[in-house]
Amino acid sequence: MNVYKVSVLLLSSLFFIACDTDAIAELPRTNDSSSESVKDVYDGEAEGDLAKDNFDLLAVGSLLDEAEDGAEFERLLNKNEGINNLDLNGDGFVDYVSVEEFEDRADDQRGFTLLSRFGPDDVQEIASIILGRDRPDRSGATFYVQGNDQIYGNNYGYQGNWLDKTLKIASWAFGSRDNYYRSPYYYDNYPDYYRTYRVIGTPVYRNRVYKYQVNPAMTKITTPFGKIKIKSRYPGRSYRRVHARLVNPTREQLIFYKNERGKFKDQKSKDKNGPDKGSKGKDNGPGKGSKAKDNGPGDGSDKQVDKPGKRGVDTKPGKDNNRGNGKGNGKPPAQKDNDKKGGKPDKGPKMKGGGKGKGKNG
Repeated sequence: MNVYKVSVLLLSSLFFIACDTDAIAELPRTNDSSSESVKDVYDGEAEGDLAKDNFDLLAVGSLLDEAEDGAEFERLLNKNEGINNLDLNGDGFVDYVSVEEFEDRADDQRGFTLLSRFGPDDVQEIASIILGRDRPDRSGATFYVQGNDQIYGNNYGYQGNWLDKTLKIASWAFGSRDNYYRSPYYYDNYPDYYRTYRVIGTPVYRNRVYKYQVNPAMTKITTPFGKIKIKSRYPGRSYRRVHARLVNPTREQLIFYKNERGKFKDQKSKDKNGPDKGSKGKDNGPGKGSKAKDNGPGDGSDKQVDKPGKRGVDTKPGKDNNRGNGKGNGKPPAQKDNDKKGGKPDKGPKMKGGGKGKGKNG
């Protein structure tokens, strides 16, 4: 009898373990998962949608030679037609990249974090930069540009040796200062000189940053980084609602992309196909005998002509476009707060029908 009870308990335990394994397998896996699950979720997406393809770390490292301090480095990173084409929140505009200096310091190391902040707790780390000096009398520095694991994958980055070169940002970073540079700017809170601008196609972006590809002072890293003594405040920090494809997403990022992004694409496809086009002509056609008689001459036809125009006036894209540059050419207007919100809806037929009601009355 005891043997029988033990056998029953053992079989029951195995059954429950198998059930739990199946339940776990149904969830998309992430950093600790196989690459097939990530591939399945991203299946069918264009290669250009990879976030890492739109923020070139080699170009980032090259900018260190141009900046004098953290604030200027941030300005160069966000320069229009520069090295940044990153759009993580999927609004069609390039994300603002903030620079924060490591509070953790060593005698021979200084660091910066590059991040995008979409809310108080919505932070996505993009990359970290480590400057190193073997002697305090050096005018330059060695440096690592290390990509965030979620965006770029493990051990992705570049290293360079500018120890014998005058590097102004290194002199600033290793200088005697009590304060740390922490950018006060983020999404929808930009510096006065900054204007939002739209993302461009990845092939166009690659051509734009090609000039940074030939840089003998920097080499690609495919093995674990050297000994780093200092730490960022945001190591591996992730933003859940990322619309772009990532190399090694977190579980939450993968679930969001699969569910929310998929729904967004389905709705966008329906809007583009215009399911109401046929019904308008069939139901409200002024040429139909019985409806024309019931509505009275000129009554039904006037209303049918006016509806498309009125609908166009009330749509948000029309309002945003008129409030911006008024040309409907898709360029972001000068106002920074409304640009992000007004630029996100679809262009095309909606914008033509908005504001002046020329869509079908013209």
